[in-house]
Amino acid sequence: MVPKVLPEDQKAARVKISRDLLNHCEKSTGNGGYGSSERIVCYFNSTNTLAPEDIDISLCTHLVYKAAVLDPTNNEVVPMRRMYDLGENGGKGMYKRTVELKILKPELRVLLAIGTWDEGSIKFSSMASTGIGRRRFARSAVDFLRQHGFDGMSLDWEYPGRQGGGPDDKRNYDLLTFELRIELDRHGLLLSGLLPQTRYWLEGYDMESVKRNFHYICLNTYNYWGPWWDYTGIAAALKDVEASVNLYLAKKVPSDMIVLGIPAYAQTANLAYAFKNQRPQIIVGPGTEGPRSRTRGRLGYDEARFIVREKLGGAMIMSIDSDDFRGIGSNGTFPLTRTLHRILHSREEEE
Repeated sequence: MVPKVLPEDQKAARVKISRDLLNHCEKSTGNGGYGSSERIVCYFNSTNTLAPEDIDISLCTHLVYKAAVLDPTNNEVVPMRRMYDLGENGGKGMYKRTVELKILKPELRVLLAIGTWDEGSIKFSSMASTGIGRRRFARSAVDFLRQHGFDGMSLDWEYPGRQGGGPDDKRNYDLLTFELRIELDRHGLLLSGLLPQTRYWLEGYDMESVKRNFHYICLNTYNYWGPWWDYTGIAAALKDVEASVNLYLAKKVPSDMIVLGIPAYAQTANLAYAFKNQRPQIIVGPGTEGPRSRTRGRLGYDEARFIVREKLGGAMIMSIDSDDFRGIGSNGTFPLTRTLHRILHSREEEE
């Protein structure tokens, strides 16, 4: 077999990056000062009705602001919603207000998610295809994080090789995360990633690269079912979650690197016929828009035992603004996040 020859910029990048990783990885910022199974990563969607000041930060070890995006014209990071994110020209200043939560809890790590499902792969695929594009993105990300006071980033490219991505995404994702890790380590910043839950979506990833380059990864272990299907189902059945985790464990991803994604919302749908005791039932589209989710087919409001049993790297709430933060339907605020916090920090396994 003839060895595959990489373009010169990619060969040079690999040599330089491999050398740099040896020098820098031992100086890693680690898991942010928390035992791995105690890690509770709270995603925060700033466009919902929850204000940063109303988040109970005692429940979160990491807070991920959702989100910033990639500008394809120059491969740099930019705000997704300038009037929400920034404080200029009468904006809400959500970046600053979220980062300032660290005043109340200095050990809190506030990260910025870069990328969204709606953004897809096309822009990321193009950026990562050249050394110039990757370097511009990595340096822009570091500058953006430092400018706004974030402690790191979550690379939420959804997903390499899919959603408009190309066949070279797997190799280029490896190169991109190499360069990101080096640049972030140099400034003491964290690098996490949002990764998919099924074998189909995982085909665009080199797991050796994932293990080497991320401090931890959050699994998208939800939305196995939704109103885009033709019949009813369960959005995050434990058997499906276990199968997803086992995919990563089979690829030798350290269990304490895996942060299990848990939805704080319900998927809903309109039934075609109201037949009692029939499962599954045919559906005809998403359910009514929720007052807080503002999304048709989604309403804001047990996997904690599984996290403890498998010694996983913690839990990720998607997202904390979908939890019952006003305590309207439960005994106290943030009931889902609070239960996870109690179980993971006390190492309890409820029967």
